[in-house]
Amino acid sequence: MMRKAIFLISLLAVFCFSISAHQSFLSGTQTAPSKSEPQGSATSSQPVQQSIRGTIYDNATAHFTLTVPKDWVVSDALMKQLPGIVGALAAPGGSAAIMVQRYYVPGPKEGGKFLDSQFKNSFQDYRKLSEGPMKIDGKDGYTFTFHTLFPLGPPEKHVQLPVRLVIVLIPDGESVLGFTCQAPESGFSDFEPTLNAIVTSFRSNKQ
Repeated sequence: MMRKAIFLISLLAVFCFSISAHQSFLSGTQTAPSKSEPQGSATSSQPVQQSIRGTIYDNATAHFTLTVPKDWVVSDALMKQLPGIVGALAAPGGSAAIMVQRYYVPGPKEGGKFLDSQFKNSFQDYRKLSEGPMKIDGKDGYTFTFHTLFPLGPPEKHVQLPVRLVIVLIPDGESVLGFTCQAPESGFSDFEPTLNAIVTSFRSNKQ
């Protein structure tokens, strides 16, 4: 189980940094400096406020809640390794996880197209498996699933590991929240219903 946790944290770290290396502001016009960065808006002076009480995950930084299995936890390990994200939660032992980032893009579908184009140029053996619109909390979201190979380990000894991830993009009024759902490809079908149930339980509590 510990090896799975280390694998998952390393995998999402590679994924997050790969995204950050290619992000740009997509609306065509620059606004306030704090809005020009598409990745997470939390800073060291404004730490992410998130908690799980019972089966409710509450993110006071990005103003939303999720319903989660009772054994899921806030992932402090991911929060420490990936500065800039606005939320992270995981199954016991890190066998599956969801990472939340903020994107300042025109909309969920546009954000999906942008990420897809970047992943094609960045990730080895990138293959989009499915995509389409979805309704979450009465909002028009967008989702796509893809396969890729990620290098893991030191450059001189790294191995290419097959992974499958689901990206779900949900507008929140000021930006688009991106949920990256990940589990080992070999057992992804077992985790997919749980990951889908968690993300579709999204409820905005922005005043």
